[in-house]
Amino acid sequence: MDNWYNWLTKTRYEGLDKSEIINSQKWLNSICDFILNFSKIKRTDTVIDVGCGLGFLGLKILEAQKGLGNVIFLDSDEECLNECQKRINNLKINSGYMILNSDCSKIPLENNFVDNVVIRSVLAHVDNKKEALSEIYRIMKYNSIICDFEPVISQNKHYWEILPNDLVEKYSMFKNYEEIIWNDMSDSLLNYDYTTLHDLYEQVGFSNIKIIKHILPINMKVDNEIVDSWFNTKPAPNKKSLKEKFLLYEKESFIDEYINEIKKGIIDQYIRIESNFCFIIAEKLDKSRHEILSRVSPF
Repeated sequence: MDNWYNWLTKTRYEGLDKSEIINSQKWLNSICDFILNFSKIKRTDTVIDVGCGLGFLGLKILEAQKGLGNVIFLDSDEECLNECQKRINNLKINSGYMILNSDCSKIPLENNFVDNVVIRSVLAHVDNKKEALSEIYRIMKYNSIICDFEPVISQNKHYWEILPNDLVEKYSMFKNYEEIIWNDMSDSLLNYDYTTLHDLYEQVGFSNIKIIKHILPINMKVDNEIVDSWFNTKPAPNKKSLKEKFLLYEKESFIDEYINEIKKGIIDQYIRIESNFCFIIAEKLDKSRHEILSRVSPF
């Protein structure tokens, strides 16, 4: 059975060659740097890395703080946290951090506990995003900052949009299935866009919310492995692959026929795909204090 540790270390890279994996890791590293730049973290701050995974964000902060602050590695996957601990041990760091095995909707910390929150691609996998964000808001101190990076898959092109017209016409039913799948509001990966993310943060109580769009262009030469990964790779441990979703509507033999026709139609062609993401930066302000100060006359 797949879990987050296996997905992060193996499944996510299916269909990629060695150079593509290296480029993907470099990109992820640059995203971490952007998040830390936006977060304005001080050496003495208490920072929580929500859904820390393998700890890329938390480890960078931990090294920079040199034991003067407190970095909280929070994840619901125990194997991921074990890996974080191994990496911390390799850095020979023995203080200034905390490991928490918990879901982000029920964080075992007091109110107003952390100075900063960093998140990378976590809310996309949470069914009740408002509940999780409300919990994160609860543990943040006033005047603290949250910096979040999320995929916005609902804005990506559908697979049928990159296929030759004759294939789309011949297998038009799959175009219709994709439309149904992409409009499934019960799917945590697809039930939001840039606007709804902003609104969600606002509803929870955050202020000074900024949404910064980030588009990742990928130019690739199509081969059989890439096509197989489009249909067989799960976007998360608890999610179905595209082929598994198609099986709700068609027999496997017909789906395999469609996939093979795609391979014949675009194999060895160069295509460009753009993946949509965004940074969300927001603050938790003491609104009652702000309202009182705004009513005080300067005279």
